[in-house]
Amino acid sequence: MNMRIVARLINLPENRGVRVETAAHPVLLVRVGDQVRAFEADCPHAGAPLEQGVICNGHIVCPWHKAAFAVDSGAVREPPALVGLKQYPVQVHDGVVSVGDTALCAEPTPLPHDSRCLAVIGAGAAGAAAVANLKRDGFAGRLLWIDREPNPAYDRTALSKFVIAGQMAADDTPALLDEAVVIHGEVQRLDAAAKRIELVDGRHFDYDAALVATGGDAQRLDIPGAVLNNVFVLRSREDAARISAAAASATCAVIIGDSFIG
Repeated sequence: MNMRIVARLINLPENRGVRVETAAHPVLLVRVGDQVRAFEADCPHAGAPLEQGVICNGHIVCPWHKAAFAVDSGAVREPPALVGLKQYPVQVHDGVVSVGDTALCAEPTPLPHDSRCLAVIGAGAAGAAAVANLKRDGFAGRLLWIDREPNPAYDRTALSKFVIAGQMAADDTPALLDEAVVIHGEVQRLDAAAKRIELVDGRHFDYDAALVATGGDAQRLDIPGAVLNNVFVLRSREDAARISAAAASATCAVIIGDSFIG
């Protein structure tokens, strides 16, 4: 294993992480007593530099969206991050800290046969979080992940932050998970008694348990002019692309609403 000297133990505080640059990749060093752990340096949710966050109650807390990770393992503890931090091997010898180039890999746990079928309808934050937790907890049955958007399971927070500001193309909005949505289609009917899902295109699927995580729809104002060409709502990649295109030649913008998106 290739180990690189990155720091001295005496220079690592216990109340925050320290970012170090290696020839392989940047690493976040976290000191707990005389032990040091090394993780990927940027939050897997949106790339925030974790050394700018805090270490509190055994958690590494992201400075941007407050995702939290366990300091002992890097496991995700609080969303919006859905996957944990990559962890790297560490050696401390005579006060000198060395880190390996290759991330640690957990030994796969053999999973028992599971004949159940679980359906998750919706690929927004809630649906993606459910799928991530099922995978992380070792669900070994059949998983039906259904969403009506053509390219779902992306980070909608990037739409209001980066896409409409022209800093990111709508098609480059990062995915929430590496896993792809299994079924693209719009659910027309869910028969809870028969445990069957029917799609608009005629396909149908039987299930043992279903989670409906379809989120909300952006509501247009019920006022004159709300349907004019340059009046938009922001919910999807397509919405953000239309706003970005209109803003390119605009001289004035009006935002109605001052909550998270506004």
